[in-house]
Amino acid sequence: MDKTVKNTIDKVSGNYKNTEDKAQEIDDALDSYEAAAANYNSVADEMKPRFEKRADYKRRVNELKVELQNQDPGSNIDTVNKNKYQAILTKYNTAVKNYNSYTTDLDKDYAEKYKPLLDKYESMANQAYNNIAPLTTEYNQLKELLVSSADQLDDALKPVQAATDKAFVTAMVGDD
Repeated sequence: MDKTVKNTIDKVSGNYKNTEDKAQEIDDALDSYEAAAANYNSVADEMKPRFEKRADYKRRVNELKVELQNQDPGSNIDTVNKNKYQAILTKYNTAVKNYNSYTTDLDKDYAEKYKPLLDKYESMANQAYNNIAPLTTEYNQLKELLVSSADQLDDALKPVQAATDKAFVTAMVGDD
């Protein structure tokens, strides 16, 4: 095989390796993005029941508020309504206290535990995602270079193929 063919084969091999390496970088960036997104979603899923519980507390406060507004407060003479009103007021105040306490704890946990994790995973996902486009552009350029070098190899092998075909025909038919 002549030197041009060998050099062209080496060029194709090198371009293939570069293209393969770039494809692996894209796969790694996609894996990083997917891992960060999964971690983000995991933290969000962990928080969800706590926010639903807070919504339940708030719903109970609102129910008791409506009940309190609809109850006749009574008077010293009307002790039945006064006692009903007082019982609802006590339940309402307890519900408000529970809601406020739970919300304060949740807000603290969110600020100290969840928000830093969410910010971290969001940043990681954004960084990985932002790496994908330039890597893809580089990959496409390397792929075009690989195709071009493969075409060059094809051109370099044409004389070799022609010589092989001629030798085959000569061997089969003889040299007349």
